[in-house]
Formats: sequence, C-alpha cells, structure tokens
Amino acid sequence: MNFESKLRKTFSNTSEMLDPEQFINKLTTARYAQALKRSQAISGYLAMVVVLVVGILGYNELDQGAILMEGSYYYSTNIISDQDEDSEYFDDLALYIIEQEEDIWMAFSFLDEIEYDKIVNLMENES
Repeated sequence: MNFESKLRKTFSNTSEMLDPEQFINKLTTARYAQALKRSQAISGYLAMVVVLVVGILGYNELDQGAILMEGSYYYSTNIISDQDEDSEYFDDLALYIIEQEEDIWMAFSFLDEIEYDKIVNLMENES
C-alpha cells in the first residue's frame, strides 16, 4: 500500500520536473567521490605492501650475522672475510695499510682491532 501511495503522488505532481543539469551534476559528483574512494583504498593497500616488504627485507638483512650475548646484539664480520673472492682484496688492503702507514705499530694495532689474523703470514711471505 505504501508503494501505491508513492506512485499516485508521483503521477499527480506533474508540475515537478527533473532538472537535467542538476541531475548530471549530482551524478558527476557521486562518480567522482566513488573514484576518489577507490583510488585512496588502492593507495592505502599499496603503501601497506611497501611498508611490509621493506620491513621484512630490512629485518632479514639486519639479522644476518647477529650474535646475542648477554642481552646485546653483536655483528660478526667473519662472514665477509671467509669468502674467497674477498680474501684477496682484504689481503691487498692490509698490505697497503702497512706500507702507507708511517707508524707501523698503529697499523698493526688497527689490524688487530679488526681481528685480521693473516697479516703475520702475509708479511713473512713478502720478505
């Protein structure tokens, strides 16, 4: 019954006409708002994915070589020095440091601090 009364009221009011410009403006505004919501949702999802990927990659990168001792994390450089392709570079770098340093004991103390143990063997091989 409610539907019939609305239908009769609509047909009885012939003086009320729809304004085409107002209808198009409201339709355009509604479509723009819907597109804006959709683009905001897509941007939000993409931002969450980027933050998640960067977080996971950062955690995995920082976790390599971490050693937990007495509640503190320490990072080991032994992973780098054990690789064959880098060992020659480090050997040459150690020799360069020793040859260029004016105070030989400063160079030895530096190499001792970074725990470079192969320097004695390198010096014996050169002489």
